[in-house]
Amino acid sequence: MLEKLFRISKNWEFQNIYRKGRGASSQFFSINFIPNKYDFSRFGIVVSKKVAKKAVTRNKLKRQVRELVFELSKKVSGHYDVIISTKVAGLDLDYQKLKKELEEIFIKARLIK
Repeated sequence: MLEKLFRISKNWEFQNIYRKGRGASSQFFSINFIPNKYDFSRFGIVVSKKVAKKAVTRNKLKRQVRELVFELSKKVSGHYDVIISTKVAGLDLDYQKLKKELEEIFIKARLIK
């Protein structure tokens, strides 16, 4: 479980990362990130209504991605604020495929080696 300390929750923090951060995307995810001043990385997860109309479905996807981020956060080199946005295609993936895709986009963005 990703603790609240390691989550991005404020709207102004999201806006700052979108405005000043770098990004990478794939068919299933897009990420935006920026170095932070803390001794740890923080993560925000976005699942919009375009991805799934029902809140139950959005929350399930968010929980799965949050768990994957918890596993991947130990591998992140450096300290970043990272926003992970899901895309519609990611809704049909099972947990293992989600993990593989998320790991690939982190490598693409050079957040992990």
